[in-house]
Amino acid sequence: YMTDGDAHMGHTASTIEFLSQNGRIEELIVVGITNTDRTRDLTPVKSTAKDPAGNLQAPTSGGADNFLKFIETELIPQIEKQYRVQPYRIFAGHSLGGLFAIHSMITKPGLFNAYIAVSPSLQWANKEAMKRVEEFLKNQKEMKATLFVSIGNEPGAIGETFDSLKELLSKTDIKGFEWQAERMSDEDHGSVVLRSHYVGLRKVYEGWQGPRDLKSGAVLGGLKGADAHYKKLSEKFGYNIPVPENLINQMGYQFLF
Repeated sequence: YMTDGDAHMGHTASTIEFLSQNGRIEELIVVGITNTDRTRDLTPVKSTAKDPAGNLQAPTSGGADNFLKFIETELIPQIEKQYRVQPYRIFAGHSLGGLFAIHSMITKPGLFNAYIAVSPSLQWANKEAMKRVEEFLKNQKEMKATLFVSIGNEPGAIGETFDSLKELLSKTDIKGFEWQAERMSDEDHGSVVLRSHYVGLRKVYEGWQGPRDLKSGAVLGGLKGADAHYKKLSEKFGYNIPVPENLINQMGYQFLF
């Protein structure tokens, strides 16, 4: 599930196709969501910032909870009714969408299993979201989820809040929670998304490809090793993941030589 689907569907779908074909991640269905009002849908707090004339700069802001309710009660049930899915959901968002991704993690933990938050606008509304994140991380004892957060070469408040988030994450000891925070200094606010989706998905599916012999590339332990590996993956991701047919076929060819 991804915000700004109209902007990021092309490169994200291609990245997923590339990674899955190379055995690095599972096959995924991409649900790209567009918004009639991004500021309304993706911000968890109403902004009180005003322009020089005294008018609110974002009068419709603060509707993230309603948007999250739509995703939970309407969109997800429709997708899971209509398509071939497994009970593992990833949410990705950029900028205000990254803010929304983190908001959904701390507001509805368990709705998604993994989050990719690119250049999250945690500076929104006097950093109110950062205060909520800090409180959540301090009190959460267990959460089976993965968070990847990134930022480009972005100075100012957005960069400062990224550094603050990374520091908070480094102090967490939440059981079952995995995270990675990466600053991509040779990217900017716009270009950082493509690389972040690649690296973020690699983090979410870390260890997906089983251990191989460094010289031959063969799966360690043969068929038994493959069975054991995919049993371990099934336990981690929460659904049955069989040994892929193409991997068994590849192992068969290796046994011929």
